[in-house]
Amino acid sequence: MEPRRSPRAALEALAPIPPLLDLLLRRLETSPWPEMAWTWSRLTPTGFPVEFTAPNPSPESDSSLITRRPPTESNSPADDPAVGLPMPGRCSAPLAWAAEVSGPETPDQDRLPLALAFLEAAGQPCPPLKALTQVEPLRFGAWLGGKPDGRLKLYAELPGPPRPANEGATLPHSIEAATRPRGTESARQHGTKPGAPPHAITTGAPPYGIDTALPYEIESLLPYGTAQAITRAWRTLPPGTTPRMLGIEPATRRTELYARLPDGDPLDLIPFLEATGHTITTLETQLQDGLNRLRGRRLGLSLAVTGHDVTIALFASARTLYPLTQAPDGTRRGLTTLRLNRDGTLTVTTGLSPSGGGRQRQW
Repeated sequence: MEPRRSPRAALEALAPIPPLLDLLLRRLETSPWPEMAWTWSRLTPTGFPVEFTAPNPSPESDSSLITRRPPTESNSPADDPAVGLPMPGRCSAPLAWAAEVSGPETPDQDRLPLALAFLEAAGQPCPPLKALTQVEPLRFGAWLGGKPDGRLKLYAELPGPPRPANEGATLPHSIEAATRPRGTESARQHGTKPGAPPHAITTGAPPYGIDTALPYEIESLLPYGTAQAITRAWRTLPPGTTPRMLGIEPATRRTELYARLPDGDPLDLIPFLEATGHTITTLETQLQDGLNRLRGRRLGLSLAVTGHDVTIALFASARTLYPLTQAPDGTRRGLTTLRLNRDGTLTVTTGLSPSGGGRQRQW
C-alpha cells in the first residue's frame, strides 16, 4: 500500500508550485481546522482548495479534445477518440492556478478584503471594490488566481438574491446601488454613465426587454467606448442568465464577467456572440459533434475585456462534456474552458486538482 501524500506533495506531482501560490498554500497548511482544510472548497469538485489549469493539446493532435471537421459531418458522442490531457506525468512548466485565499476558518465575507490585501502586498493592487464587501449572503467570497508569468487575478463573487426564471440577464441592483458614488443618479434610470453628458450613451429596446446597465464600479474599469458595447452585449444574453463573479487582473486591467446560463439551446447565444464580434460557427466547426456537444449541458459564460478587445469563453464540467476522457493519475477534472478566438479556433483548457479530497478524505 502506497503511503499517503501530503496535499503539497500531491500538487507538486502535477506541476511546480510558484512562489505566490506557495504563500497561499502555507496559509492553508497552518489552518486551525486541519481536518477540513483540504476538503471544503467550492473551487474544485473534490473540495481541494487549489486548482491548476492545464492546456489541452492542439486540434491537430490525436489526443485533442477538439477536432477540426466539416460542419456537415455528423458524429456521435460514443464515437469520441480516446482523448486525454497533455499531462501523462508531472508538467515541468508552471501552470495557471487558482486558490482559496485562506482556510475554512475564515468567514466568506472576509475573503475579499484578504484577497485585496494579498494583491496589494504582491505589488499588483486592485481597484477599490468596497461595494462587494458589503453584500451577503456569499457562497465563497473571493479566490485568487495566477499565471505562469506572475500575474495575479482576483475572482470576486457577485452576490444577489435569486431572480425569477423569466427575468432577463442583469447584474444585481444591490451591487449597482452600492457602487454608485453618493449624489449621482443611477445609470439604470437614464442609460448614461454617471458624470457623462446625457447624449453620450444611447439606449434602445434590448432584445429580451432587459433594461439594465453595468454597475458603475465595473464600468469605471473599462474604456469608455467599450463599456457601451459591453452593456449592449450583456442585454442580449438569454433570460435567466445569472451573474456569478467578477474577475480582475490588475497588471493588465483585464476585467471579466462570469455568468451562469439558463438551460436552453446554444443557438440562444447567437445575438450575444454577434454583439461581441464572435460567431456560433466557431463552436459548430471546432467542437466534435458541433453544437450537439453543448446541448443539455449546464454551461457558464465569461466576457473578458482588455482595452478594446473582447474575449468570450464557455465553461462546462469536463466529466460530462467529455465523459470518455481520463484525467492524469491522482487528479480530478473540474471545468473545461472553451475560449473563442477571433481566427475561428478554440483554446481549450481544463482544471485539475488532486483527487484525494472530498468524500475520500485521504489527506
